[in-house]
Amino acid sequence: SLLMTGFAQHYDAAVASNRELLTDLAAERFDAEAGERLKSMLDGIVDPKEFQKAKAHVRTSRTAEELFAFFNKCR
Repeated sequence: SLLMTGFAQHYDAAVASNRELLTDLAAERFDAEAGERLKSMLDGIVDPKEFQKAKAHVRTSRTAEELFAFFNKCR
């Protein structure tokens, strides 16, 4: 239905926005390479709860290595 199509487009935009926010945050905290690397790791995440966990780890990781260790463990 048209309503579901609109919802899906809105949801896809929200997911893309979350992905961009997290990659920008990683680039800001660590470096541009970390942001790019995180972007590819976030490709499979669409669940808002998973984004919350990911955001927490981007904020609290002391190093990029610590951050990616978390994401590699989740794969």
